Amino acid sequence: MSRQRVAILGAGAAGICMAIRLVQAGRRDFTVFEKSAGVGGTWRENTYPGASCDIPSMLYCFSFAQKLDWTRKFAKQPEILAYLESLVTRYELAPHLRFDSDVRALAWDDATHVWHLRLANGATHEFDVVVSGLGQLSVPRVPTFPGIDSFEGDVVHSARFGRDVPYADRDVVVIGNAASAVQLVPRIAEVARSLRVLQRTPSWVGVRNDRDHTRFELWLFRTFPSTALFIRTFMRSLFDSWFPILKKDSRWRRFFEWYRRREMRARIATEALAEKLIPDFPIGCTRFLFSDDYLETYARSNVALVTSPIETFVQGGVSTRDGETHAADLVVLATGFDTLDFLARLDVRGVGGRVLAEVYCDGAHAYLGISVPEFPNLFQLYGPNTNLGHNSILIMLEAQTAHVVALLERMTREDASAIEVTDTAARAFDAEIQGELATLVFSGDCQSWYKRPDGRVTNNWAYDTRAYERRTREFPSAAYRVSRRQGMSAPPPPDAPDGGDEEGARQCTHSSKRNSPSLP
Repeated sequence: MSRQRVAILGAGAAGICMAIRLVQAGRRDFTVFEKSAGVGGTWRENTYPGASCDIPSMLYCFSFAQKLDWTRKFAKQPEILAYLESLVTRYELAPHLRFDSDVRALAWDDATHVWHLRLANGATHEFDVVVSGLGQLSVPRVPTFPGIDSFEGDVVHSARFGRDVPYADRDVVVIGNAASAVQLVPRIAEVARSLRVLQRTPSWVGVRNDRDHTRFELWLFRTFPSTALFIRTFMRSLFDSWFPILKKDSRWRRFFEWYRRREMRARIATEALAEKLIPDFPIGCTRFLFSDDYLETYARSNVALVTSPIETFVQGGVSTRDGETHAADLVVLATGFDTLDFLARLDVRGVGGRVLAEVYCDGAHAYLGISVPEFPNLFQLYGPNTNLGHNSILIMLEAQTAHVVALLERMTREDASAIEVTDTAARAFDAEIQGELATLVFSGDCQSWYKRPDGRVTNNWAYDTRAYERRTREFPSAAYRVSRRQGMSAPPPPDAPDGGDEEGARQCTHSSKRNSPSLP
């Protein structure tokens, strides 16, 4: 096999990392398809007030492209986006980027060993390898509510909250109180006429101690880059050392909960608010959040916390089950993303036309979160069971992209046209991970985006980041099989991949979306 034409889906952190890895490996035959007009992914789309990273800046950059001039301990959205954009220039990726190119369907040709890609505009392309960088946080979750059509104000999801959305001197209702809400609520509260936060489930919230980096620190990082690398390494090791508290039977977790509960109580204005804002489920069961001012915001006279479920929208606001109507001319949906249906918006068909959505009916799974049997030459970044509850996802992306490059190099060495994980290896891996996850708080008694309604954890990794790096560096001889094309056949017609109707392909008897619990 003389070359491998690689298609990368998405130009967020995952897609950019994959592109850089290919460049570093001397491979330039790749194309990055991005549905929007620029790079950045979630950091391009999420521009809501206060948008920032909840991982320290020093850990939120790639080890091979360490940023030395972060202005803050926790970088804000514009600076993270600028960092990702700078990588395009640094590694000369621009010629490989195709913007406004939304891939809708993928079909594997059993005879020619190529993937046929179809874009939203009907254009088709052929590639030997496809790498998805779409991740877990790319499709906003927009629930439906009774009466929403009668509401006369504006409704916007936090991931679509552009800088042109006015919120000063308005009556605002925020639905949700997780990662996005803890960042945007304090900023909106500063200028809104009134703000009501509708909470279904409380969140564990710790102090960030965020601040600007001092001039001395910035000088030190620039002059002695090893200092920044040392801080990064120390932080990573520190966060990994916390992983054992995520065990259900951990005494350290119980101590940590006691400490965090005291800390939260000291920051909350009243005992009545504390009873509503402090969770009664294990810490780590949902995403642990950091904010220096979210809990304090509820002491403001123009802010109120509402825990009664939503009954209906009305013309001038939102009515809750307790009979109250909360005036609003702007409703912000801080309702997160459809995290459980990996690659759900794509019609993906593998060997023999097998539909990936059907394979995932009972929960998404992949070997190392990367490969699925009967879908050769298709690799996922930030795929099933690779999310973290304690460290930087960029560490996982680096390990995954290095693994994919190693697989491509094996194909080159063995003159293979296809590489595919074996069903035996994939099943054994999934059984191991699910067994370990059962011992962790991720599978505990709480509602979270980590797991399906039936309790299967589809999103989170079961160990620390060092363990994942070790696993992705290993290549058991029986884990993958390679093959060579035997002949050529006519490609599928350009109007649709083999297998028929795209929308029908995504019908799933056990769809996680259908079974998702309703929002407040």
